[in-house]
This record gives sequence, structure tokens and C-alpha cells, in this order.
Amino acid sequence: MTFTVLLWFGAARLLYSLIERWSWRFVISEVLAISIGLVVGWMFLGIQTPIVLGLVQGGIFLATAVSAILVGRRVPIDTARDPGARLNPLNLGIIDFSWLSIIAGTLALVCFARSSPPLAAQGPTDLSVENLQAQLANLRFLLGHTIESIFLLGGVLAGCMAILWAGEIWRKKESSARSHYRFTTIAAIRMVVAYFIAVGSAGCWVGIPFFELMNDLTNQIAAHETPKRSAIHKSNVFTIGPFPKGMPTLESLRDQSSWQGLERHLVNAGRGSDVFVLLVGSVDEEELTSRLGSGERVSLSSARANWIRQQILLDSIPGVNPDAVLAVQGGASNTGPEISDAALARDRVVRIRVEHRELE
Repeated sequence: MTFTVLLWFGAARLLYSLIERWSWRFVISEVLAISIGLVVGWMFLGIQTPIVLGLVQGGIFLATAVSAILVGRRVPIDTARDPGARLNPLNLGIIDFSWLSIIAGTLALVCFARSSPPLAAQGPTDLSVENLQAQLANLRFLLGHTIESIFLLGGVLAGCMAILWAGEIWRKKESSARSHYRFTTIAAIRMVVAYFIAVGSAGCWVGIPFFELMNDLTNQIAAHETPKRSAIHKSNVFTIGPFPKGMPTLESLRDQSSWQGLERHLVNAGRGSDVFVLLVGSVDEEELTSRLGSGERVSLSSARANWIRQQILLDSIPGVNPDAVLAVQGGASNTGPEISDAALARDRVVRIRVEHRELE
């Protein structure tokens, strides 16, 4: 519960009271009463029990509103010169008291609603689907009754209008009798303003927050009920080669179907998941090392793996992080005294393992 709500109702009450032009004495008494009501209401904002807080704030509002009317002799300017009106001013009518009570009741309702769950701040709660559905049903019940109260107030407004205009029709036409009454049109405007104050306050401070909470709970329930897709680990192996004997590069690389398949796979795997690439270079039994660059002796198998790594990074494939592309050296898998050229060629390759997670 915040002081903003009290300021809202204080301004609304001032609007309701000053629609008709009264004497300065009444205007000053009304402003003082509103100020006193705000100060006293602020002093009681610390009440922890929601229903008590609502009753106290509503009571303060109604008491200060009624006292301002009773203390300030409220004589309309149009009848101020009439002796009968000055001696017998209509200080508090049944319509005024009824609508001030309705506004006070709305304030009590707002204070109660905003200081109790689900609008009040609260600690962690059970987030199970059953609990969320129970909260949603409770909010629908409360919001439904809030909307019903709007129609009920509309009925009260219609009834008051009927009484007011009926009295105007049957009232005596002599000016001496009419001087005791305010104009019917102004009284009707005040009732309409009071109606929209009550409805607008309930909608702004209770209805809209309830609706937002309902949407939030609906989304949470939908998230719980949506089946979660599990991630599975996938691994694919590609073989690039054979490389020319003693060479760390392969001129026909991009023409090989295995390289083209690797590129397509990396593009697809990199969408929405991290990719890890392991390159293992190998040599045949007859190959030993290869001199590269400035004469640094590097294993030919490692050179082949690093060259393939550079070609992968040159493509700048989304989802393929350079730190997740690792090149290592390997050896020869076909050894022996008599090895065919085909077997030797199968060792002059780079084997690539691509690992990524994919949602089922």
C-alpha cells in the first residue's frame, strides 16, 4: 500500500466536492479536511492486517469528507442572497452521503486488495502447475466480482438519477421552495463524477493489476505444460584426403565431396548450439616430417590438421568458435613390410570429428 493511492483519492474527492461553486469558507474547509485525511491516513499505512487497513483508511476518508460538509456552511452562490437558504442550508444530503460512502468503500477495497496477496509482495511460492492454476482461478474470481461491482454501481447511479429527476418533476415551482435545493443538473454531474471515481479507481488500482497477474500466470502455466525438448549429443566423422605424399596441403580440397559435406554439416550444427571440432592429421609409414616456413621442423600430420583448421576458420561459419576447433597430430594406421599404395593413401588424410548438441 503506497501513499500514491491516498493522493489519488484525495484529488478525486476535491474534484467531486468543488464541481459546484461554494463559498470560500467551504472550499478552505474542504482542502483542510483533505490534508488532514492524508496526514492521518499516512500515519496508519503501517497497519499489517489488510482488512483493518482498508476499514481504517475508508473510515478516515468518510469522516473527513462528512465533517468538511457539516462544518463549512455549504450555500450555493445562486441562492446565497436568499434569507431562507442562508438560515437553512442543505449541508449533507442523502445522495452526497451515499456517494461519499461508495468512494470511501472503494478506497477500503483498494487498500485491502493492494496490501494482501496476490498484489502484495510475497516470498517464493510453490510454482507447481496445480498451485499456479489455483492462483489463476482465484484471480478470475476476484476480477469477476470487481467487474460485477461496476454494474452494481451503475444500477445505484441509475436509481439516484431517477430519484433526483422525479423530485425535480414533483417539486413545487415557487422560488421560495426551490431555493433550498441545488440545481438538479449539477447534482447529476456530481453523481456521474462520483461513479467514474469509484469505477476508475477500482479498475486502475485493482482491475488492471489483476489482469496483468492473470496473463503472467497463464504464461507460466503454458511454459510448464509445454513439453521440454531434450538435448542429445551428436557426433559425426569426416575424412579429408588423401594428401599428396610429403605435402601438408591439398589443392583439390574444395572439390571433394567430403569437404562439401563437412561445410554443410558445420552450418547446420552451428545454428543454435555450440560446435566442437577435433582434427586428427595422419601420415603414411613412409612419411616422416616436412620442413615448413622458416625451417621449423613440424610433424607432417600436425601440419595437415592445422591447414584444414585454417580452411574451416576462413569460412567464418556461425557457431564455430576458433577456440573450439582443435588440431592434433596422429600417426600411421597401416604398417608392415608390404603395404599397398592404396593403404598408404588411406593414411595421408585428416579425420575430423564434429560434436554438437541438438534438440529432439
